Parts: sequence; C-alpha cells; structure tokens
Amino acid sequence: MNNAGDDTEDLLQDIQDILDTENFFEVPQQLIDEVIVPNEDTDTASEAENEEVIETAHPQYHFKNTYLNKINVSFNQNQGKKIYEVEVPKENNAEQIFQFIREYMDQGKHYLYFGNEKIYKDFCNVYITHFNNNGPKLYRCLRKLQVIEDEARQLEIIKNYHEGKTNHRGINETVKQLQRRYYWLNMKNIVTTYIKKCEQNQ
Repeated sequence: MNNAGDDTEDLLQDIQDILDTENFFEVPQQLIDEVIVPNEDTDTASEAENEEVIETAHPQYHFKNTYLNKINVSFNQNQGKKIYEVEVPKENNAEQIFQFIREYMDQGKHYLYFGNEKIYKDFCNVYITHFNNNGPKLYRCLRKLQVIEDEARQLEIIKNYHEGKTNHRGINETVKQLQRRYYWLNMKNIVTTYIKKCEQNQ
C-alpha cells in the first residue's frame, strides 16, 4: 500500500495531461514587471512567435506563500500585460485555492508561475480534485520575461541581438529570439523599423 508521499507523486504524474508544465527561458526573475510566454518547444510555440498573441495574452498569475490565513490578490498592469500577484496561505489552503480558481479563472488559457513546489502541489491537488479535465486550460511557467519600458534600452537590446546573437539574420529571427527573454509593446514593429534602417546603412 502506497503512503501519502507516493500518492502525491502519482497524482502529480497524472496531472501532467491537465496542467501543462513548460520549461521557460534564460531571464532574470521578478515579481511584478515581467510576464510569461510559452516555450518554443511546446505546442503553443506558434503563439509565442506571433506578436499579436503575445501582446493580447491571457492574464498571468504569480503565486507565492504567505503566513496570513487567507489568499491575498493584487492586480498589476504593465505594458498591456495583466498580472495577478497571489499570496497563498502555507497551510489549510485547499478551499481558498478552489474559490480562487472559480472566481478568477474562466475556461480560457491561463499562465501560472509558482514561487515554490509546495504551492504548485497544493494547486494541483485542488485542481485534479475539483475540476479534472473540465477546468480552465492552465500552463505552468517556470521562468518569466523581463518587461522593457525604456525605448533606448529596447533599441540597445535589438542591436545586441541583431548584430550579435542572430548575426543579421532578419526580422523574424530577431523577434523570435527577443520574445524568449523580453516583452514590450509593438516589439515586431520596432524591430522591423530598426532592421530596415540597419540594412539601408550597410
């Protein structure tokens, strides 16, 4: 007979078909000013490469533990991205997580970042118990993107990628590489303008 630990591991294995775990990119970590996008190695890669999809992505949820006895939710909007910061009680949190999912998550796609494995496991247990395959589509994000608001910094980053890492390989390749680590509004348009100007000066 399996003990409780074995049961938990079996449950987390089963949930992979429901809660899609995605490896994320080489980016600085953050709480508020960065966002989440799909890994290029997943089925949602084509969405990550589409500028319009990136800019209109569904809300992001960043979970971390709190010693308080109830969930605390704060909302931030950065460069067009909707980001929920969610503090979850460390213990006895199942009912509150259930109510949070019902209140904040519709049947669309949602991108979730968990500050530690305990929150992730607690969330999985609640989801598989109450929703199974009938709940919202969830994507676990392991890292997050850096939001760049400063225009000069945006151009500096584009220059570094276009002239260095992508070796003048063009607009689409540069945008694809940038979207793995950074986000800002109208990225593709700004990259296009920069590269066309660069080509004219060669």
